[in-house]
Amino acid sequence: MLKTGFTLAPLACALALGGLALPTLALAENEAASVQRVIDFNIPAGPLDEVLLSISQQSGHPIAFDPPLVEGRASRSIQGRLSQEQALGIALSGSQLGFSQTASGAVLIHRLANTAAPAAALNSEPQAPRLKSVEVIGTRRSDVTAQQSAAPVDVISSQQLERAGTDNLAKALETLVPSVNYPQVNGTDGVSSQRPVSLRGLAADQVLVLVNGKRRHASAFVNTKATIGRGSQAVDLSTIPVSAVDHIEVLRDGASAQYGSDAIAGVINIVLKEQDHGGALQSTFGKYTKGDGFRRSVGGWTGFTLPGDGFLTLSGEGLRAERTSTGGYDGRQFYPTGDAREADADRHWRYGSPGLEDWNLALNSGLSLTDNVDLYGFATYQDRTGESQATFRRPIDANNLTAVYPNGFLPLLDVRSRDASVTGGVKIRDDSLGTFDLSANYGRNRIDYHLSDSLNASLGPTSPTSFNAGALVNEQTNVSLDHVKEFKVGWGAGPLVFSSGLAWRNESYEVIAGDLASWTHGTVLPTRAGGAQGFPGTQDSDEGRYGRHVFGGYLGLEQQVSEKLQLGLAGRSEHYDDFGTTSTGKFSARYDFTPQWGLRSTLSSGYRAPTLGQIGTSATQTEFKAGDPTAYQVGTVSVNTPVARALGASDLKPEKSTSLSLGVVWQPIERASVSVDAYHIRIKDRIALSETLSGTQVSQILANEGYGNYSGVSFFTNALDTKTSGVDVAAHYRLDLADASQLTLNGAFNYSKTQVTDIKDNPGPLAGTGITLINREALSYVESASPNSKLILGADWRKGPWQASWNTLRYGTYTLDSNLGEARDQTFSAQWVSNASVSYDVTQALTLTLGGNNLFDSYPDKIDVPNRFVGGRVAYQSISPAGAEGAFYYVKADYRF
Repeated sequence: MLKTGFTLAPLACALALGGLALPTLALAENEAASVQRVIDFNIPAGPLDEVLLSISQQSGHPIAFDPPLVEGRASRSIQGRLSQEQALGIALSGSQLGFSQTASGAVLIHRLANTAAPAAALNSEPQAPRLKSVEVIGTRRSDVTAQQSAAPVDVISSQQLERAGTDNLAKALETLVPSVNYPQVNGTDGVSSQRPVSLRGLAADQVLVLVNGKRRHASAFVNTKATIGRGSQAVDLSTIPVSAVDHIEVLRDGASAQYGSDAIAGVINIVLKEQDHGGALQSTFGKYTKGDGFRRSVGGWTGFTLPGDGFLTLSGEGLRAERTSTGGYDGRQFYPTGDAREADADRHWRYGSPGLEDWNLALNSGLSLTDNVDLYGFATYQDRTGESQATFRRPIDANNLTAVYPNGFLPLLDVRSRDASVTGGVKIRDDSLGTFDLSANYGRNRIDYHLSDSLNASLGPTSPTSFNAGALVNEQTNVSLDHVKEFKVGWGAGPLVFSSGLAWRNESYEVIAGDLASWTHGTVLPTRAGGAQGFPGTQDSDEGRYGRHVFGGYLGLEQQVSEKLQLGLAGRSEHYDDFGTTSTGKFSARYDFTPQWGLRSTLSSGYRAPTLGQIGTSATQTEFKAGDPTAYQVGTVSVNTPVARALGASDLKPEKSTSLSLGVVWQPIERASVSVDAYHIRIKDRIALSETLSGTQVSQILANEGYGNYSGVSFFTNALDTKTSGVDVAAHYRLDLADASQLTLNGAFNYSKTQVTDIKDNPGPLAGTGITLINREALSYVESASPNSKLILGADWRKGPWQASWNTLRYGTYTLDSNLGEARDQTFSAQWVSNASVSYDVTQALTLTLGGNNLFDSYPDKIDVPNRFVGGRVAYQSISPAGAEGAFYYVKADYRF
């Protein structure tokens, strides 16, 4: 069961101990070239050099200055929605310093005319200007912004994440980026605690996740359930606290040639805060208007100064969320005919989002050993427990024992996820050799399953009612060496940027068995179901540990060929010791016809290696058939097992893709921009989980091979070829109104359609049997179960201490096919969801916010009556993009120091 306590003590202790971890130097991002662009600044008072660097970091715009020029000077705090020009004016007020912008776009700090230089500056040795390095995902060039990139990149600031009105990083992204999908899965065993994030209508494990530019490990959870994301093993974004994030870059383009496996749909790069002073605390309370799902969270960050102009930023969050109930009325018979209790039976048993208790910590730090050598390091830790439910077992159900549960029972599943990651590295700069970045990181995720309020009916009335049902562990170690060198050549408008790198990765995956009672089939009542009701434990025979090594290298060339044309080439090759070598390439180009109009395009090949979880997942249980004393095994087996091979299973191959994108960028005026990007992605040998193969023909094949004790088997296979086509549209417009208020309008749209172009023939032993390897429902999870479009309209307004935000989303239609035939297919209508918040700066340090998500209490379509199950109690499909909880209101307090 979930713990009931909720205090700040664990968070405070973790923040105090976090200073022992490694230092780091994070990436920075440059959103636009103009110092007039308005953003939200949150910079405490401090030394002028530190404030200038904070302005550069938060605006994403480079600022250069001579350190002696600002030495000994201080700046007051800079808070609120300002342009970089306004922020610089505040910082330099009274300092006798000014600024100008170079042709390349960098801001230079200089002494105002007719002012004397301080003695310290006059007597100092000349030093090179200190320039904030700028990088953006998808390119190795340091002078390219997201708006100038040859590939589409969304940049989400920490302020946007905070205004999203959620404590979940994945949900915040889903409300801000139209190509991101985050279905609100309910009541599907452990899936509701491990919700997948996908991009551009593809699978959750076909997007690569980076933290500070370094590969993130995947969750140990492999989704084998009948829902969106079936068959995938993806990264869990909720393991990173929102308060730790400086900004997020979403590269909507294939990038395997640049970053390796998984980057078929794109790349999500999470950049952590790098602050050396100040901090913030935040507390949020909210609940649904139905009265359930009460959530309370606390979080914050603080910065410390390290030697060598270093920094240490600690962040943490704690969340406790109560469960929700979204079910309908269970009209089934509960008690034997004539039992008076039937009239008073509770037919509204729990079904909905899980209760959650979640602790997240993050550390980011860095220091300079010399002018050319920097050390960096960062770490994250999460301990989360989610309590979901299975379906209610009625008193008259055959698998209930009335001696134990006279009124039936509802099995509860606690899914505890403990996730840790640590990264350390050194960055060395040399004028003649370039920049070298050597790093190593380790990530681990362990998921433990614990069942309560259940029983193993085959053990009889003495059965335990709580069980340890097993565990999964995924580990990953990366060591990489990256190199970037700019060559001055005799052609082109800019240097030739050469990038190269080597990478080694070790992966491991482990399946751990549960208690004997959680999976065994007892002899006390052998005709009753064996294993723990609701979530049978992992059997001893399913245990296993899998591992592999990966070694790879890449090369890249990029150049601003002329003032209007930029080109890029990249190639990568990686060798896996379990299936061999795969190579990919990418070509990118951008041509700016005028300063306002640009055309961009990419062509790339990509791949996704099968995860060790897909290779090694095994989850079987024992069953008996009427009148047959044989103990049969049924469930998912590893593709490498003899029983899977008996049905024709073969080694999993990597998925291979070809991706083409073509886009237009238009900036008609300084304060407005529009981009339209079309894309087409073909994937060959897409990995899918087969349906459970059973029946007379399967039994005969297995019996002939000596596996007659198996009655039903499913396994992973390279079953599908698909094509995905779509378009992304993004627009931004900022207005300075006559009443001294500012209004920013944003619009974004995504349309995506995936089609299965080929289903592989049944493997040899199943050829000609007519058996369906991938059923209709599973195919619809690939093709149509996600919304075909998403529209986002947003507005942010600020005047003085007041700020208001509005965000409206429209999720397009989606369809779930039935294995019972087309007559049972259902298409769900489009759904509109609106979110809003109003904030007031009580003081310069304290802000209060009142907000609401799904303000107008919008709900998805209910399941058609013929398709409902468990007596109609499950009224909404678990694939709904916005969930079925209704309106949610919250209050939030932010304190900055």
